[in-house]
Amino acid sequence: MRQKIHNAFANCLAHSCLQNTNESIFYIQDHPTHGRSFITIPINLNDYPYFTVNNPDQKDINFLSIDQCIYLTPQDGPRCDCALFDNTVFHFIEIKRGGPPKTSDRRRDAIDQLKVTIMNFIGQIDFSTHKIYAHICVGHFSQIPSIKTSDLVNSIFFWDNFKAELLDGNTITF
Repeated sequence: MRQKIHNAFANCLAHSCLQNTNESIFYIQDHPTHGRSFITIPINLNDYPYFTVNNPDQKDINFLSIDQCIYLTPQDGPRCDCALFDNTVFHFIEIKRGGPPKTSDRRRDAIDQLKVTIMNFIGQIDFSTHKIYAHICVGHFSQIPSIKTSDLVNSIFFWDNFKAELLDGNTITF
C-alpha cells in the first residue's frame, strides 16, 4: 500500500507525508495554524482535539498526513486530515476543533471532507485488500458507531459507495 500511495501522490515523498510507527500508544493532532496532522508521543491531554491510537501488539502502522501535505493548495479542495493503515485496514480520519460553528456543522464538514478524500483515493488506488474505515472526531472520547438518523443515512452512503464503515470517536485499536 505504501508504494501505491507513493505512485498515486507525487507530493507524498517530497513532503514526507508518510511515516511509520510501532509505538504501543500514540496520538494524532491537527496543527492549529498550518493544518497538517502529526503524530505525538506523549500528549498533554488538555491539547484537545486529538485522536488516540492503541497498538498493544506494537504492529507497524503507517501514518499518512493528507491535508496540507498530499493536498497543499485551496484548489485541491477540502480533504480529511490523515490516514492510518497496515496490511489489512485503512482508516481515514478527520479531526475537528471545538467552538463555533456548532457540532452538527463540524460533523457535516467532516463527513464531506471524508467523502471527497475517499472518493479521490479510491479513484487512484486499489483497496481490494483493505477494509476501509472513515472516522469523525468532533468531541467524543470513545469509538462509537453513528446512531442518529442522519448518521445512519451517511453510514449507508459510505458503505454503498466506498465499502467503508463510518465511525464517530477519537480512539481506535490496531
